[in-house]
Amino acid sequence: MAGIKEKYISESDGLGPDFEKGLIYKEHLSRYKFCLNYVSDKTVLDLGSSRRDGPILLGALAKEVIAMDIQFFDIKYARDNFAKDNVKYLNADGVSLPFKTANFDVVICLEVIEHILDHDKLLTEIRRVLRPGGLSIISTPNKKMVKIFGTQDNPLHVKEIECEEFKNLLDKYFNKVEFHGQTRGKAVVGKMYALHLLLRKIDILNLRRLFPSQFKKSLSESIAKATGAKELDKIEDTDLVISQKNIKTCRNIIAVCQK
Repeated sequence: MAGIKEKYISESDGLGPDFEKGLIYKEHLSRYKFCLNYVSDKTVLDLGSSRRDGPILLGALAKEVIAMDIQFFDIKYARDNFAKDNVKYLNADGVSLPFKTANFDVVICLEVIEHILDHDKLLTEIRRVLRPGGLSIISTPNKKMVKIFGTQDNPLHVKEIECEEFKNLLDKYFNKVEFHGQTRGKAVVGKMYALHLLLRKIDILNLRRLFPSQFKKSLSESIAKATGAKELDKIEDTDLVISQKNIKTCRNIIAVCQK
């Protein structure tokens, strides 16, 4: 499994050295910009912040940001490359947070829960460190739609969940939950998604499984470009649409949860 994970990291535009040039980075940036609506003058925990620039984006508006990740070298890299006076970096485990109860106004937890086997432990800790009435913004891939669109399996994910399961889980820990969906808009995929869904309805024998994954990926990219998608370097983070109208068909679910 270690070899598979290393191969994924080396090839993925989300984790490799060219991360900032890839589409997954633009999705990452879009989610953090969404979070800016909730962090002004707040004390914020960015749980699972990794080695990227999300915490300093939050720090532009937040009173204080604690950026935390279980991976020591990711935190060291972020501390060395994304310094800001009101942003502190900490190496710690999300299922055993080293903070007192009711310590934060906002807990950000983007694309983390799918990396953790025990979701209940994580959410128990998030709720514990939130102040009364505090908010947690939690996002995760929509397992059903990721499967439908044939996205490459991520071997770093240990427990992905579908929309309804995610809702039922969050309802156990928060008084109010508001859902948003993040999708790749027409500027990113053209009409490729619509055609893909049509093909699934027509292909009742699932004959598409007979074609190599690389061929299907190349075909999807060609269809996207032919039906209005921009070149990668022209795509803006605003082309990644976040809306409450597309929950069932979104690629990533974003939940705004109030304690």
